[in-house]
Amino acid sequence: MSEHPSTILVVDDNETVRDLLSIRLETRGHTVATAADGRMALEKMRQHQYDLILLDIMMPEVNGYDVLEAMQADPDLSPIPVIILSALNDMNSVVRCVSLGAADYLFKPINSALLWARLGNTLEKKHLRDQEKAHMAELSVLQKIDRELNTSLEVAKASEITLNWAVRQVGAVVGLVGVMVGNQLQVKAAHHLAETDRLRMALTSQVTDLLMGDGRAQQQTFPLGQGLHADTSHRLLVPIRRNGALRGLILLENTMGYHDSEVNFLERLSSHAALALNNAQLIADVQAANQAKSHFVSIVAHELKAPMTVINAYIDLVEAAGPVSNKQQEYLNVMRVNVGRMATLAADLSQISRIEAGKLQIQPTAVPIKAAVQEVNRSLGQEFQKKKQRVTADIPADLPPVHADPSRLIQMITNLMSNAHKYTPEQGQITISARQIIDKDQPMIQVAVHDNGVGIDDAEHDQVFTQFFRSPNKKVRDEMGTGLGLNITQKLVELHGGRIWFESALDKGATFYFTLPISPA
Repeated sequence: MSEHPSTILVVDDNETVRDLLSIRLETRGHTVATAADGRMALEKMRQHQYDLILLDIMMPEVNGYDVLEAMQADPDLSPIPVIILSALNDMNSVVRCVSLGAADYLFKPINSALLWARLGNTLEKKHLRDQEKAHMAELSVLQKIDRELNTSLEVAKASEITLNWAVRQVGAVVGLVGVMVGNQLQVKAAHHLAETDRLRMALTSQVTDLLMGDGRAQQQTFPLGQGLHADTSHRLLVPIRRNGALRGLILLENTMGYHDSEVNFLERLSSHAALALNNAQLIADVQAANQAKSHFVSIVAHELKAPMTVINAYIDLVEAAGPVSNKQQEYLNVMRVNVGRMATLAADLSQISRIEAGKLQIQPTAVPIKAAVQEVNRSLGQEFQKKKQRVTADIPADLPPVHADPSRLIQMITNLMSNAHKYTPEQGQITISARQIIDKDQPMIQVAVHDNGVGIDDAEHDQVFTQFFRSPNKKVRDEMGTGLGLNITQKLVELHGGRIWFESALDKGATFYFTLPISPA
């Protein structure tokens, strides 16, 4: 069994024994310190770190038993393994030493082969325990890092967290974390650095080196004054890779070299950072795409208004120019209906883009639900009458008002009542009700719109509030719609601090619920 080069304390009141053991241990590559008695041994243990103690029992004042008892009572000393070297060869002495924490016991005179075997075995166990302890400590640190990284979905914040831990673990003088944007490395976080032309030039060469390298961390040494700081002479480059591709770089500079354990830790840190940075970049890309989409939709919705206005104007001119035949009037009516559909779609698109861009402003005030429902039912009254639908409103007179923007509240109720009207057959029943509830420890008003219409298939429940979704059900497709009404309603409800949901089954109708906060007194 191999012996790891270690630091060993030899404790014996016999100078000759101390000298002989020191020479033999040093010959094998160990670093040796000595103590002539137990008191001196304990003082040295508290001042220095030792991998192993070779301890005599029979010493003046503070003997070996006393040393073992003191070590066992001290959490910093108790993990250090102790091999007893004693002239006492009775079993009681052996049992007492083992019970006090000794790892092994050898009788004097010491058999050399036995000494090296016990020494190597004890040091190997100590080395394995130290490795396990270091591994557990590193896992604990990486778990903390993951928790911090998972709290952020921004590239700059994830880079800053990564750099802070890297600098903390190796005590770097300067450092940075950069991410690849195309073929260029952009600095996202820096420690004691300013992004200068010199820094950009240095990064260009570092990225080239890493692209040509084997994917492992690289150490570089350079004369003072040639680094990113006047006092640094050692640089460590740790690539951040994801699926084999270079995604970024951790660069650290220090006044001394880096230990293998530090490099290994930073390589593991880079793999954790790679996942966090990748997720953050995906989020950023999605946000950018959404912003671009919202901008495009806003432009389209705006540009549609001009041709629709022209079409409506020409329809009016044709009707005013003189008598038109019944067939011509039918064509004009079809044109007007479809222009109306386009106007509704443009308005919905415009509203969605404003909501997603955070530009839709609401002005909440105290609004009685009953009055809002009555207004919606009046505006949709003719539509209900055409299909001979029965509409019932169950709104208690003493219900407190909601805290909402009046026009947006009308829009929410209108969207839900209009859907109930469209997807409920002739002579069907539609009911709108409201009541006060406690939702998430907050008093709220819950509004429910119930119908006995076509209902919603279970397989479609997760898609109901998504943009442009329309069921493939023929009964639904026969009705005009854009697939935007419920999505807009959901966003408006959430803007007011409420929530929306539904209960439905195919051919058994549907009930849509939404909540809004009660208006402050």
